[in-house]
Amino acid sequence: MRVKRLYDGAVTVLTALLVAFGMHVFVYPASFAPSGIDGIATMLQALTGVNAGIYTVLLNLPLLIAAWFLMRRRYVLYTLLYTAALSLFLLLLARFDFYRFVPREGSYLLSALFGGVAQGLTGIMLRIGASSGGVDIMGSMIQKKLPRFRVERIILLISVSIIAVSLPVYRDPESVLLSIVEAFVCERVTAAILQYKRPTV
Repeated sequence: MRVKRLYDGAVTVLTALLVAFGMHVFVYPASFAPSGIDGIATMLQALTGVNAGIYTVLLNLPLLIAAWFLMRRRYVLYTLLYTAALSLFLLLLARFDFYRFVPREGSYLLSALFGGVAQGLTGIMLRIGASSGGVDIMGSMIQKKLPRFRVERIILLISVSIIAVSLPVYRDPESVLLSIVEAFVCERVTAAILQYKRPTV
């Protein structure tokens, strides 16, 4: 049991690192809002210049408090670990210059595709019985009340609503299209992770 907890904790931190890396390499340079709460944090960063890691914590706090009363303790604790790790990695990776690895302007579609893959890895958190915070918490709480709805579809619907707000922030229709592509890829990767079944030996 202890080994399982350590394993899940390590997976949680590694997932947060990969997502933060994807945000810095693919999302921020291409100037579009990713799906979910990360999208709100990214838009606030674009508007204020304050690192999205700070907003990630602030936006997730009320959701984590609500989850504490509605979800299992294990779910909340691992989600809290992920949120803290993601915020820390977003702050630390901001010290490095990733812009030289970014596709040239006009090829930002690649950024949206790879950004969606990176963020879709948060499906790992749902797989281990936790979440990546934000809309994942909302989706999990809604699914708990309405089990016939698939959590990844709930997350996608909420994310699309958030993406719609990005147009007045970036003032560029292309940024909205990139956000939609990223959200779709993210949902597909998340669904694939949740539906994956280990082969039996």
